[in-house]
Amino acid sequence: MTRVGQRLRVAIMNCCDARGDSDAYLAELLVGAGELPESQHADLAEHFEREARAWAAVSLKHLASGSVGSSRGASETGNSLRALGLFTDLSKGVVP
Repeated sequence: MTRVGQRLRVAIMNCCDARGDSDAYLAELLVGAGELPESQHADLAEHFEREARAWAAVSLKHLASGSVGSSRGASETGNSLRALGLFTDLSKGVVP
């Protein structure tokens, strides 16, 4: 298990915050990221940074339109776990 650097940790935390993910899911993502080689951390951080921006944009759009309620947190088992799985496969030499 590798240490999760500050950039990746902040990216995961910001993404989870933007989506309204649970603390348990945040912890799961941090553990999963720590299981990957450090050589993949920058790419994974970029993924979470993009996700955070996308969710922030959706949230702002809902606020601007006056929408009440949202689907925040609905993706807790979505893109981020798939991304971790892909990075894990690549680190093991498995090409999808």
